Amino acid sequence: MKTSPESDAKPSASVPDSRSDGTRTQILNAAEAAFAERGFAGTSMREVSAAAGTSQALLHHHFGTKAGLYDAVKLRFTERYLVHRSAPEALRGLDGEGIVGEVTRYFRFLQESPNLSRLISWARLEGDSSPWGGMAQIWGEVQRWLENAKADGAVRDTVDPGLLMVMGAAAVQYWFDHREVLCRVIGADADDPSLDDRYLEHFVRVIVHGTAPPPR
Repeated sequence: MKTSPESDAKPSASVPDSRSDGTRTQILNAAEAAFAERGFAGTSMREVSAAAGTSQALLHHHFGTKAGLYDAVKLRFTERYLVHRSAPEALRGLDGEGIVGEVTRYFRFLQESPNLSRLISWARLEGDSSPWGGMAQIWGEVQRWLENAKADGAVRDTVDPGLLMVMGAAAVQYWFDHREVLCRVIGADADDPSLDDRYLEHFVRVIVHGTAPPPR
């Protein structure tokens, strides 16, 4: 399945009129739910237009093709995350707390965005390996920050920033993709409201201190 060539472009700052903006939001909400439930191949423009309470003509007017609509749904997640990361409390220093903060923000974002994990799973199943819109911008910013942290002595010289980002994202993503199964395997209570926080706490502790016992 091919997405549009602009699928990794930086988020746009266009400001449509309020009626058009409201229609786009209705369509994107309906499309996000449909793609998350049935994937790209299993979702039709007719189903999305019916769920959004609008016409297929309007879908094509706003997004062109189904691939364009799919790209827009993915791009909206990136835009949300960029807002999440640019909040005043997200300002990061070149130290261990900054790394912890970055991991924590991504963890909370996935925790609050259950459809994102479903969309990622569907993309993997359908063979869509194209980067999501704006993804290069986010990863580039984090990689540059980690390079600066290395230069500042906050991160070991032997750490590869790119691979560290992949490891952090993978550990967070895997938890939300397989949470129910993992709880059965390790004997954890999936309904425990403190479980996500405990997982994050353990993960952060390993990032900062490793798994070796402290020196005596």
